[in-house]
Amino acid sequence: MDALQLLHSICDQYKTEAERFYMNSRRLSAKYSFKELSKRIFDSLPLDAFPSIYIELFDMISHMGYGVIQVARQDHVFAMPISLLLVNLIISYQLPTAHNELVQPDVGSNEGNEDQKDTKSRRKRRSNNKKPITRKVMMAPRVTFDLNVSVELMKRFLPVKISAESKLWKQIRYVLVPSGNQATLKVLAEVVCDSIKEGTISFSALVFCMQDPVISPHIERPDVILFALYIGPLSANTVEQFAMNRSEEFRARCREVLRSAVQAQRDPLSFKVATPNNLYPGHLERRSYRDFAADTTRLLRDLNGEFQGEKEIHVGWACAALQKYGRRTYVDMTWQHENFYDLIWTILAQRPSLKRYVCDLLEKKFNDLAAANFWRRMRPHQMDFIKIHNKNIAMINPLDDCDGFLNFPKEVQKIEMVSTDSDLERLHHLIVTRAESENTLLVGLDAEWSSYVSYSSASILQMALRDSVFIIDIESRFISHTNLKYFLTMLFENKNILKIGFQFGEDLHQLRCALRSCPVLYHPERVVCIGRIITELLEKLETEDVVLRQKLLPFMDVDLKGVEVAARDVATENVLEGEGVDLDLSILSEDAEESKEDGENNSKGPSNDLPQPFMNKGLAVICEKMLGKPLDKTEQCSVWNRRPLRPLQMRYAAMDAYCMLMLFDECERLARGLKVDFCALIDKQPPIRVSLPLLSGGPL
Repeated sequence: MDALQLLHSICDQYKTEAERFYMNSRRLSAKYSFKELSKRIFDSLPLDAFPSIYIELFDMISHMGYGVIQVARQDHVFAMPISLLLVNLIISYQLPTAHNELVQPDVGSNEGNEDQKDTKSRRKRRSNNKKPITRKVMMAPRVTFDLNVSVELMKRFLPVKISAESKLWKQIRYVLVPSGNQATLKVLAEVVCDSIKEGTISFSALVFCMQDPVISPHIERPDVILFALYIGPLSANTVEQFAMNRSEEFRARCREVLRSAVQAQRDPLSFKVATPNNLYPGHLERRSYRDFAADTTRLLRDLNGEFQGEKEIHVGWACAALQKYGRRTYVDMTWQHENFYDLIWTILAQRPSLKRYVCDLLEKKFNDLAAANFWRRMRPHQMDFIKIHNKNIAMINPLDDCDGFLNFPKEVQKIEMVSTDSDLERLHHLIVTRAESENTLLVGLDAEWSSYVSYSSASILQMALRDSVFIIDIESRFISHTNLKYFLTMLFENKNILKIGFQFGEDLHQLRCALRSCPVLYHPERVVCIGRIITELLEKLETEDVVLRQKLLPFMDVDLKGVEVAARDVATENVLEGEGVDLDLSILSEDAEESKEDGENNSKGPSNDLPQPFMNKGLAVICEKMLGKPLDKTEQCSVWNRRPLRPLQMRYAAMDAYCMLMLFDECERLARGLKVDFCALIDKQPPIRVSLPLLSGGPL
């Protein structure tokens, strides 16, 4: 079968299967998975036909006589471009598969003992059904591409119109360069630049490349901003990422391009005159003058920090969150009912139209008729958004010990909420006094924000001292922005205060979202990542004998590599989130949930900054291996913009900051045992430096 016959067969099979799938699907938002179709098509081809067959299929599209496939979807008909169909099939086939492998822990090993200890400590919060221990094993990609094939496929992928919400470009990047080789990505960046010069690149591809940390620096023309505006609704976040950490000359040229966009939106004639010369005349995504003017106005407003768009949670993400955390509450029993109550309240306060969905979910899926009847009577949207009337709250002392989890030492006397200007002034005086009296003041830091809004920003900032923890209410209306900026400037500029965090970059980002005009948040002094310190100490510990390792870290496995997750597996698992593209590109659902989960885990989970795969296990496991007990992460995804915080939230927030001091002390003890200069290890960490907002000097 030649390439053209194969392409006809692909189109016929897809049309038949997709129409059958959508006819039998109850939900309009259901997504067709391309995986089975791709396996059926490509598994029958000989190995020597790959990967040239992929390229030939794209080249045959012009011989088809038509460019789209009409697919009926209930009462709607959608057009699937053949080029997009091929991208979905190729990527679905190329992505590595994952399967769960049963693991029988050795009863005599440390790992088995820890699993048993972990089960006992969580027995009260989990169901009695014992689940088998499994681990996810990643298989290799179907076909390995050489550089020439990756280049040719990239040329054919770049013009394909893909939904901006899809994760397909993230998957394309992985499939073409699974190793993340910088040299290969640099070559692909040159292909991207050529596509921009030819004016054929799609909007989704351009946005992805402007945000990609490796490809973006190779795009040396600031006028790509204007080009992007002429083919799609460019976001302020994309522009800021594109201009970030560039030279001041480059950033000045970016501002000039934005001024050109402002001039072009004045009238249709100016819009036509300012059209980029390299924009392909037949580009399928060319914007009209009206759309361009609206996009430019919104972009400049957002760049100036004047966002006025919809802040309510996306309906798809809300439904996905309700289902996910409902399972955690009723099935896994790893969530308290007070957590789920808060979640329902904050969602219904934003989206009252989801009340019927919530009640049906509680009644039909989780068999909680009483809760369903309760929420039918409640009207959160008519009440205060942040004052959640939850009567299920566990009234405990946040400082009390919790069985099976890390607890506060006896020296911690209080956890205090800082919610007024006078509270903040007292804390300011306390920090300054201690910083002046001590050689180095240690402060554990952490921030929390709610994921259940469209645009998140830091809601609280936790500061841990040796004898107390302070939770600063960033969103309090009784704390002025002026006083808050003054306090944060003192905290992050004072070099006598050593700020300890865990992958604190995302926390700083959320703080900047809340206080955009606070310059010190872009270049803080003496902020160290405890994860980096642990990484370097563990690398030195690997060279020591088993006896010393067991003595210095009694809770760690003797074989340090035994507790690691392979970095390739972690990266692959992130890429595997989501399969294919929904035909209805305006509908999110599971994709929305996955993107939010990514946002939640960025600051506390896997990070490309840490070379040691052990860090990918997360802060809870790090505490368990370093301190003997894990953190209780039940409240990690709770509603952080509610007031007052529940006692369990107070405990979680305070412990997340205080464990930084405990880990720091453990690292200091470990460094002494290894005869490592601990101060030099701290000073070795590079400072955090982020470019100020592009328009921080004032509006254009």
